Amino acid sequence: MRPHEPPASGDRVDSCIHLGTAYPLQSFDTLPCPVLVTDRYGRIATVNASLLDLVGGDSQRWCGQSMEGMLPVPSRIFLQTHLLPMVLHDGHLQEIKLEVLDRQGARTPVLANCKRWLDGDMEFYHWVLFVSRERSRFEAELLEARNRAEASARALAERERALTALSSELLAAQEKVRLATESSGIGVWDLNLVTGELIWDAQSYRLHGLEPCTEARDYGFWAAHVHPDDIGAADAAFQRTLLTGADFFSEFRVVWPDGTVRHMRGFGRLGRDAHGQAVSVVGTNIDVTEAVHHAQSLKEARDQAEAASQSKGQFLANMSHEIRTPMNAILGMLALLQHTDLTSRQRDYASKTEGAAKSLLGLLNDILDFSKVDAGKMTLEREPLRPDALLRQLAVVLSANVGAKNIEVLFDVDPALPEVVLGDAMRLQQVLINLCGNAIKFTTVGQVVLALQVQACSAEEVTVQFSVQDTGIGIAPEHQQHIFSGFSQAEASTTRRFGGTGLGLAICKRLVELMGGQIGINSTPGVGSTFFFTITLPVVADLEDAENAQGTQSAMRRALVVDDNPIAGALLVRMVQSLGWTAHLATSGAQALALVAATHGPNSEPPYDVVYMDWQMPEMDGWQTTAALQQWCAQSGLAPLRTVMVSAHGRENLSQRSPDEQALLHGFLVKPVTASMLREAADEQAPGHSRVRQSARGGSSLRQLNGMRILVVEDNLINQQVAEELLTMEGAVVSLAANGLLGVEAVRAAAPPFDAVLMDIQMPVLDGYGATQRIREDLGLTALPIVAMTANAMAGDREMCLARGMTDHVGKPFDMAQLVSLLIRTTRFTPSRGDTHGAVPEVLAEAALSIAGLDVGTAIARMSGLRSLYVRTARDFSKGLGSVVADLRALVETGAHPQACMLLHTLKGNAGTVGATALAQEAGRLETLCADARPDTKPLPLTTLEALVISTAASLHQAMEALEPASAPTSPLALATPQAHAALQELVGLLQASDLAALQRFAELRTTLQSLPAESLDGLDEALQNLDLDTALALCLACMGKG
Repeated sequence: MRPHEPPASGDRVDSCIHLGTAYPLQSFDTLPCPVLVTDRYGRIATVNASLLDLVGGDSQRWCGQSMEGMLPVPSRIFLQTHLLPMVLHDGHLQEIKLEVLDRQGARTPVLANCKRWLDGDMEFYHWVLFVSRERSRFEAELLEARNRAEASARALAERERALTALSSELLAAQEKVRLATESSGIGVWDLNLVTGELIWDAQSYRLHGLEPCTEARDYGFWAAHVHPDDIGAADAAFQRTLLTGADFFSEFRVVWPDGTVRHMRGFGRLGRDAHGQAVSVVGTNIDVTEAVHHAQSLKEARDQAEAASQSKGQFLANMSHEIRTPMNAILGMLALLQHTDLTSRQRDYASKTEGAAKSLLGLLNDILDFSKVDAGKMTLEREPLRPDALLRQLAVVLSANVGAKNIEVLFDVDPALPEVVLGDAMRLQQVLINLCGNAIKFTTVGQVVLALQVQACSAEEVTVQFSVQDTGIGIAPEHQQHIFSGFSQAEASTTRRFGGTGLGLAICKRLVELMGGQIGINSTPGVGSTFFFTITLPVVADLEDAENAQGTQSAMRRALVVDDNPIAGALLVRMVQSLGWTAHLATSGAQALALVAATHGPNSEPPYDVVYMDWQMPEMDGWQTTAALQQWCAQSGLAPLRTVMVSAHGRENLSQRSPDEQALLHGFLVKPVTASMLREAADEQAPGHSRVRQSARGGSSLRQLNGMRILVVEDNLINQQVAEELLTMEGAVVSLAANGLLGVEAVRAAAPPFDAVLMDIQMPVLDGYGATQRIREDLGLTALPIVAMTANAMAGDREMCLARGMTDHVGKPFDMAQLVSLLIRTTRFTPSRGDTHGAVPEVLAEAALSIAGLDVGTAIARMSGLRSLYVRTARDFSKGLGSVVADLRALVETGAHPQACMLLHTLKGNAGTVGATALAQEAGRLETLCADARPDTKPLPLTTLEALVISTAASLHQAMEALEPASAPTSPLALATPQAHAALQELVGLLQASDLAALQRFAELRTTLQSLPAESLDGLDEALQNLDLDTALALCLACMGKG
């Protein structure tokens, strides 16, 4: 028989009766926690009332029974296989997790403690069970149990006759309490308030790093072991207990003799005599060092996470500024470019570039805001959203993603989709770009189809399913379950083959969930994948658009679609039919010829009004088919068919075709296309159809800000130039300040005052917030409109600007139309009368000059072809080149790396502007090194930069000499237009009268004077800014040929 197996049932009863008789049980019957005593086989000798409250029944029910009866099966097995062998071997158990069946038969988790107790040849096992929900109550009630035990001991001492009979029971009860407290790690103390004696049990000594002893102690003994920084608070808590009778509670540190510091949590309660007088304080201490250290670790981790989050937010804000600043220049230059005379192809390039740049800005904003998704704080916008406009912008991005791949990107849009809905266009576009971009990336042949299908529609809302179907590599079923996890891709090999972080689909999933939808996938390896999600969007009633849409229906009603791809052809036919037109599909060039021929004859229907022709087709491609169709029309005496090429090839491939071939086409569209794009391409070629779109895009010459005095406070030279020229073209009188301090002084000295101030935020010397505060408080100009211009993209920028005293906020890059509208609204400005139409800037076609180290042609093209603007920019840049290396060296030697980084950053941007590519790249490389520099880092290698600065300065001088003769002929009068000559005469009259109004009038007339030589115009500007009226007068007379 094994040691923990019970004897036969007869022996079992006798042994248990003997055990119950020999073991003193009454002393712990009042303990608040469940207690039972067993023999070595787990047979129960007795139980206390707390245990019966838990499991039910009475002591007769359980005495003599195995404790297995109160355990569920798993705990029974654990008891027999582990616990009983352990306690027989070690003599004790501590904090063992078990489950007990309560009186309802439900499982109750407990912590079991057990200790062996020997009495002669008798062997007992004392079990103490802590029910989780009762443990805290037990710690408090344990004090009362100790008081009751001591009271019993004093009562026994008074009863001398019963002392002998009860002494063993009292000792046994004390031992049980000691076992209970030791097994739970609790130290018990008793302070006699009458004698001042402090009694500690053995566990209390161990908690203080001391060996147990029987010497009398007092309150001062305990206080001497409390940490000096904590004794004040602990003593105050104890005195509060004595004064108010409230329970004692305090957390404090104790110092062990070896210097170890431990954290304690103390509880105590007043003990009173029969007359209600406080005679003692009995309490417990428990070591909570591990819990405190754990809490400190959590706090440190939380602090580190918050610091990292703050650093990430600051990094995102800084990176936003760095990225959006050059984007401001890009979009600004595009705006200037579209105000010049462009061919339809150039205007299309500029328009699509602008769309792609704005899409890039939108995606940048999304990435910056993604941290809010992680934090669950991202909110979606609810603004009018036009699906057609969204798809147009998406088409530009996706067509660029296709590149040279042999795939087609197609749109399948349900005609029932409302014109305008409410939603977050940027978030939706981000999801679609991500899904379509992935499909294009993982598809090598075939097509990618973005479908928008209406699931349900009412007057108030529409439910739309978005799906992206591709013919790519597909995703294995085992990878589909985690495809939407962050930094995860379908398989490890795709990361190496296709690249990417794997974060895109995780972002899509979260954004779709924010929109109220769920994203899913159907995929078959080797066949392709379909990603889909369904969202419900409110419908916006747009009667004006509906009327306009009806008004744009042209007389053309018949269209022929020629495409060998049945999917692409069917989708184009559906789009044409959604316009209310009749559409026929030809899947080859031969079939197209047959259909066209069938439409001709005395009883046939009229010829097709438009042909939408695919480029690449077998046998006869789109060009051959178009040529054959036009030849047939000529032979049949018919007018040429209006043919629009609809191709997956980019428009740039048209340049590879001969002029005769290009002349066959009446339009060109790059897939994917929308129904409205098909209609516009056809309408643009209709007889008598005016090219309103081109004229509108060419820019209205109406000067909406004519006469408005605007101060632009901006430290970036390129942004200064863009703002000045765009605002000047609208008729504004623009002044510039390079930092906030200069801006404040400009406002102070302005006469007449400025109508508005455009204020950058991040600037040296004094930032935009500080400048605004000084203008408001020091100058008292509380009503002056101050519009913040910031490249920051983090949420709350506008609120921050308004809170700091600014009137409104515009993000960089700014939309010119929105900025003009904002300025008119905030200033309530009425344009001054007079010349409200500005001259179109001079645009001269300039081939790229062959000058070493400079790409002059590209630089001039970025400046809308304005050679004079390039010369001015190059001259300004050259002025600072001579000292840039010395300034850099001085900054690095003094350890001013942030200032050196700023100087290199400016050098990089300005060098790129003038076409000094090599210098810009070297400055960018050094900027990276400088940003990573530490105090012990070697000095920056400036040798290459110095050589490039010298060569660039020489090249710029050569470029300016080559360009200035064309822009500044010997006779200024030869270039002066009649309007410029009249403007000069007006200025001469003002200057001869020493009238300072000449400054404002010169700013108003500057665009009229653009035909003058650049150096003359710049000299006149400089003389007026310096109030040198005599020099200004001489320059005006020289330009008029009277000097």
